[in-house]
Amino acid sequence: MVYRWEAEDGTDNYLVSEAYDFWEEINTLYWYRDDGEGVYQKEAITDLSTGYGSYCGILAYGGQRYCVIVGRDTWISPLRMDLISLGDAGEWEHYCISYTYESKQYDTHAFYDAGIPAALPDYVLEESEEILACKHWEVYEGRGAYEELSNEVWRNIKNRDLSYAIQYAIYTSWSTPGHNQYKEVDVDNDGEPEYTASYQVWAPRGDRFLFHTIYGWQDGAFVELSLGEGILDCYFDRDDDYGVLAGLEQLWFEELDGVTYLFTVEELSLFDSYLLRVRLIKDGEVHDVGAWLFRRSGAVLEDIQKMEEYDMWMAA
Repeated sequence: MVYRWEAEDGTDNYLVSEAYDFWEEINTLYWYRDDGEGVYQKEAITDLSTGYGSYCGILAYGGQRYCVIVGRDTWISPLRMDLISLGDAGEWEHYCISYTYESKQYDTHAFYDAGIPAALPDYVLEESEEILACKHWEVYEGRGAYEELSNEVWRNIKNRDLSYAIQYAIYTSWSTPGHNQYKEVDVDNDGEPEYTASYQVWAPRGDRFLFHTIYGWQDGAFVELSLGEGILDCYFDRDDDYGVLAGLEQLWFEELDGVTYLFTVEELSLFDSYLLRVRLIKDGEVHDVGAWLFRRSGAVLEDIQKMEEYDMWMAA
């Protein structure tokens, strides 16, 4: 993040957010000032509590300029906000605002027709606690165990799964067929097995995303198969009652009473809510079966702390 403005004294000022320790997610805010000859004076003013943050902007309110950075960290604090008041002469004040929940429980809202198989809501309610407990780097695998694949299937997968993303998958172990992320499952309910895996991937610049692959036989050849166009399109609520999708967190297949279902969990941007969707793939078509919304219950608690000088904040 870089923001430039001209102060009342005519100097050019630059506010720059720089991550100097990626793994620890330490993000420092620097203030650069132009001395008039193209040389910039750099001053580290404070560390940010939000890491990279999901939103960053400069806001003007009441004649004052503020730098506002908002970030979510579900397993530590659901929402944190850095608010830095900026003065034209280089003065600043830093406030950290943290929001926590009074309750750790989720309210559950179910959306499905009356004719849905009873095994589905039973499965979702039984597994929901474990699903919601998954951290961002964890992948929910369902109940079905990962078994050792046949030599032929394993050789085919190893020869084909050479994509860009697989190089950064942390759970990949090509040398040990009995400990791999692929599971045999009839994805499209046609009586023939496919081989599917979901895992977290970190790209070279640190971006994390959920990567999913399906392999199977098609016209006599072992190929990578698609889930179908539009199957992972984002949900959008026009009235914003439940929030807009922030990202796909989980994807897996589960066989219940002889039928294989596709399960996905998507994070909603409206303050720690999750949408679990269930779909059926059969005869080349994708059918929506049902959805469950999990939303945090109870009150939201707010804490505001003033962060002092840079050295003191670092020591804390």
